[in-house]
Amino acid sequence: MRALVTAGSMQSEAMRRSGGRDLRRDDAERSDEEERRS
Repeated sequence: MRALVTAGSMQSEAMRRSGGRDLRRDDAERSDEEERRS
């Protein structure tokens, strides 16, 4: 759980920097891949 919280806060910072649109796409793809692995 801690890893997820850390990743979430990092994503939030990255979204603020770049505006978020591209990162949201990447995050959605990454989360789908992680769900398939587990």
